[in-house]
Amino acid sequence: MDRALSLTLCLALFMITRCTACNVDQCTRIYNIKMEEEGILGPEASPAFCSVLSAYGHCVHGITRSCRGNLKYHSTVSLLNPLKVRYNCTKHGGGGTHTRPHGVHLPPAPPQAPPQCTFHGRHRFRHCGLFGDPHLKTFHNEYQTCRVSGAWPLIDNPYLAVQVTNDLVLKGSSATATTKVTIIIKGRSTPCTTEKTYEATADAPLPSTFIDGSYRSGPEDGVVIATGAET
Repeated sequence: MDRALSLTLCLALFMITRCTACNVDQCTRIYNIKMEEEGILGPEASPAFCSVLSAYGHCVHGITRSCRGNLKYHSTVSLLNPLKVRYNCTKHGGGGTHTRPHGVHLPPAPPQAPPQCTFHGRHRFRHCGLFGDPHLKTFHNEYQTCRVSGAWPLIDNPYLAVQVTNDLVLKGSSATATTKVTIIIKGRSTPCTTEKTYEATADAPLPSTFIDGSYRSGPEDGVVIATGAET
């Protein structure tokens, strides 16, 4: 009896785990299958693509409860609305079923981006934080504290530069606070993007575009600013 009860409990726990797992990968697989069925090579401004994207959105939003805190899920959600806007899916709709008419010739495919611009490796998320006077938590979970006034480099590599500006909090005090963060996407060292600059200041809302008003750069949208409401 005890063994049967134990087995039943294990099966119940297994089913709960299976039911509450975040299945965002399953939604992505369905999206890719639908894209192939419709003969769509990539995102485009067409009713067929908007219908596939809408179904993808319904699938993703249907698993919100089981995906809270999942980075891949939240990254996927943050990209859906920019895609809808970029490809005019509010104009095309997307709630119905759309198929390509037979006998219609597709427009020539756009030039392919260099292979290094379309490569997608394994995603590994790292976090760094800057707060206080200023206190810095590095990508390697090390904590540093320094008092500096003016602009200073936080990150600088061949592809990206991050500059932080600190100002004195009060006259007569050496305490400083971060007032501006500048991010420079470098375009000279890679064909995947052009140079872009993003600035955020402490006294204004977080911008949704680069300083030139754009939100993407490079072939295949190598760099994109994506915003989304927290779910």
